[in-house]
Amino acid sequence: MKRRNLALVEGIPRGVGRDYADAQRLGLIDPRIAALVSAMNVPQLIHTIACCEGHGGWGEFSSPYVAFEAPVELAAILHERLQADMMQSRSRLNFNWSVEGGFGRQQQLVFRLSIPGINRYRWVSRKRLDGDISVVREMLLDAICQLRGSVHRAE
Repeated sequence: MKRRNLALVEGIPRGVGRDYADAQRLGLIDPRIAALVSAMNVPQLIHTIACCEGHGGWGEFSSPYVAFEAPVELAAILHERLQADMMQSRSRLNFNWSVEGGFGRQQQLVFRLSIPGINRYRWVSRKRLDGDISVVREMLLDAICQLRGSVHRAE
């Protein structure tokens, strides 16, 4: 779908969080992060609020991120997987990804998946960053399976 470069999209300022289905329909999801965002929208489990594929160039870069709502257990499993990978001698990730919690406009718990401190990097390889996004997507899908498995065992 063709992206629209408008200050307002259907009456809502561009860049303000919106429902995933609307953002997808309007072509507002950055293409390099679209597969991860799609995986992060599972009914009654996890849904995204906002996202960006990361932008910039030499000496200045903004982190790719996805803001989302999910059970604390799922966010914790994903965070643990990200941190465990970075501790491996042959990490699949090129950057130090993290899941951090905060509060949204309605005082709900919102998580942010991102690379804290990436704006201090001198240079960021888009190819490596895109590779990381694919790996993070795999880790998320594994985390969802792990959570669902533990939920079924508890029942």
